[in-house]
Amino acid sequence: MNEDIKKYEKQKLEKLEKNNSEENQRLNDEFIINSSKEDEISGLKIASQGWLVAGFIFAFLGGFLGIAIGFNYAFGNYKKETKTIGWVMSIIGILMIIIYSA
Repeated sequence: MNEDIKKYEKQKLEKLEKNNSEENQRLNDEFIINSSKEDEISGLKIASQGWLVAGFIFAFLGGFLGIAIGFNYAFGNYKKETKTIGWVMSIIGILMIIIYSA
């Protein structure tokens, strides 16, 4: 009798865990879909990781290309986080030009 209760509780727990896992996956998928829809609706672009890395490399090397990429992100139709990264990239480029020219 005691074993039957334990077996029943174990089956119930496994079923509950399976349902929670499926529900969590559904909610996660729904969140991802809604997030991407918000980006599309707002019309804001997402920055390319490759161009961000290239921009910072050029900015640290003191090149005008790093400043140009930074200004593109700072003044372009991008999300607020991307605009902030663009400003940082531009400022680093300007500071590095000042340091190298001194």
